[in-house]
Amino acid sequence: MCKTEQWAYKEMKSNWIDSLKQGNKARNGELDALRFLAITLVIASHCDFIDQGGVGVCLFFALSGFFAVKPFVHDGERSFLSLKGVLFYYVERFFRLIPITWLHLILATVFFQRYSFVDVHSASSVLLNMFFIKSSGHLWFLQHIVVFYFFVPMLMRLFYLMKRLGSLLRIDEKANGFVCVFLFLCLSFLAVFLIPRTHFTLYGNGMKRPFCLGYLMLGMTTGFLFRLHEDLQIRLNERKWYRFMSGMIVSLFIVFCLVTSDSVLSRFDSIYAGYYIGWSRPLLCVVLGCIAVFFTATGGDNYINKLFVFLLYPILGE
Repeated sequence: MCKTEQWAYKEMKSNWIDSLKQGNKARNGELDALRFLAITLVIASHCDFIDQGGVGVCLFFALSGFFAVKPFVHDGERSFLSLKGVLFYYVERFFRLIPITWLHLILATVFFQRYSFVDVHSASSVLLNMFFIKSSGHLWFLQHIVVFYFFVPMLMRLFYLMKRLGSLLRIDEKANGFVCVFLFLCLSFLAVFLIPRTHFTLYGNGMKRPFCLGYLMLGMTTGFLFRLHEDLQIRLNERKWYRFMSGMIVSLFIVFCLVTSDSVLSRFDSIYAGYYIGWSRPLLCVVLGCIAVFFTATGGDNYINKLFVFLLYPILGE
């Protein structure tokens, strides 16, 4: 490698690291507070306090898809064009999720007999849960996330190819960005409606569940739209009306999470007793979660984001 190429590589690496730092800074603020909201809904549901665990899971789908596209890195899909970049992504995901999951499985088996070292057939098998062949308890969600990570490089390459095709067709850069986001949105809805009609299922908690790829792709669409917003330097968060509107939208989403529980709805009509909107209307909840993620990420220092960056929420969210 010549000196010029070495300099270019170091410059690219430096810019990439700076982008990641900026991304982590934003991630550890308002968006981690949304993660805190999601996990709070799940925990509260299991404690029989408010039955909105399904809404929390849908918000997790939105956030997982959003971060998968590296929304704070310009042209993040380029890192998936090389085999080295794809392998780096898989290694990074492995060490973020697998060690703590395996530790959980071992401790839950040794101290609580939650799983079995001997069983190699049922969803209680430690071995089958370790490799997400079958899942038990809360691990069904992580099973979908891990399988999704295998698809991320292909989906990112697909988005890159759509952008390249638009460039070859000499579509204006701004228009090309919106067209690609719209096309990816259409693919996301196709996945939502078509995958349940196929045999693409994952085995969890004694039953087969359709792979939730479409919901995660909706989160990716949100990430692509956010990155387009940043790349075009639209700077909506500099406008007071937008900051107020974004704060109101996120606030309404939080209210939605609270008032649509069966314990609240059943007070108005007994027909809603035992009705869990997160499980009954997952597409609606994922879409609303994506909207909340986008306006949280672009809302600037609106009043709800000022509340979100309060030290406790980001720490608990992360």
